[in-house]
Amino acid sequence: MNLRKKSESFTVWQQEEINSGAFHKALQLLGRRPYTAKQLQQKLLRGFPPSAVRRAIARVKQLQFLDEEAYAHSFIRHQLQISLKGLLWIRRELLKRGLPPAILQRILPEYEDAEVESALRVWEKLKKKRKNQPHYVTGYLKQRGYTVKSIHTLLKGGEE
Repeated sequence: MNLRKKSESFTVWQQEEINSGAFHKALQLLGRRPYTAKQLQQKLLRGFPPSAVRRAIARVKQLQFLDEEAYAHSFIRHQLQISLKGLLWIRRELLKRGLPPAILQRILPEYEDAEVESALRVWEKLKKKRKNQPHYVTGYLKQRGYTVKSIHTLLKGGEE
């Protein structure tokens, strides 16, 4: 009986160590760069059991170290300003990364004006290359994930 108690207590201790290890690994990963819950889960599952991963993710969310909404805002701003991608491309990419559609529905409309500004920057780059015909610009912007509304606003404003 005494051996059984020791075995059970060792198993409990071992499980706590695994959970702690998953949590510390999650903190280490989040210290390097932001992740979505799905991305963090995929990383942690490489070395920890699913139960430990679930606990670690719940704990970092509780401590607000994993904030998917902040991740989405940061990603959207970077893609619009630096990578010059449109909101359709951004939406598709964030869904692939595991962001809930409800967050995207709430956040993306805030960036419609920024998308038009981004599209204008793309058009200005195309003008320098002498590729500023409306049909070329339209196709190019569609390939980069810009909405039809933003493209129309850009072309309408460019004609005035």
